[in-house]
Amino acid sequence: MAEADRRRVMTDAEFDAIPAEYAEFESPVDNYYDALILSNGRIGEAASLDGLGEGLTAGQQMLIQVRRFERQVMNGGVAQFFWNCDGFAPDMAEWFGALGLTDLRASYERALGELAGDEGRWLALRAERSCSGGNPMLEAFQQALELLDLEWFDDDYFGRHRYNERGEWVFSPGLRDALRARLVEYVRDHRAEFITG
Repeated sequence: MAEADRRRVMTDAEFDAIPAEYAEFESPVDNYYDALILSNGRIGEAASLDGLGEGLTAGQQMLIQVRRFERQVMNGGVAQFFWNCDGFAPDMAEWFGALGLTDLRASYERALGELAGDEGRWLALRAERSCSGGNPMLEAFQQALELLDLEWFDDDYFGRHRYNERGEWVFSPGLRDALRARLVEYVRDHRAEFITG
C-alpha cells in the first residue's frame, strides 16, 4: 500500500507569498510552520505534535522538530527542551548538521554530553514530577536546572553582550539567527518536500 502524500496542496505563488522576513514578534520559521504544517489538512494533529508522523518528508519532520526546539529554548532554555521533548533530543544534532550549522551542532552535542553525564539523576527527577505534592512539575524542573548548568548554551544560542578587543560593549549575535536563516533557506530551496500542486 502506497503512503499518502502529506505535503500541502499549494501553488508556487502561494508558497512564495509566505512571509520570509522577520517582523516584530514574528519569525519566518513560525510563518512556514503555520502555512505548511499547521494549516495542512493532510497532516493530522498528532503528526504535527510528535513530528514523526507516517509519510512525512524529511523536510516536514525537520520543520516540526526545529520549531519545537526553538519554542522550548525561547521559553526556558535548552534545559527546558530536554525536559519537555527528550524524545527529540538526539534528532536535533542531526538536523543541525543537515542544515550545515556546525557551530550550533557542536554546542548542542556538548549540552547533550552534559545531560548524558547526569542522565540517571535527570531521569529520576522527571519520574518524581508525577509522584510529589504541590507543583511537582515545577519543583522537579527547578531541581533539574540545578543539576545541569547549561546557561552557556543559551548564551551561545541567543547571543550576548561582551567587551570587544577595543574594550567596547557590543552584542555578539547568537546561533539562533543562523538556525532561523538556514531553516528558511532550506524550506525555500526544498519546496517539493512541503508542497504539491
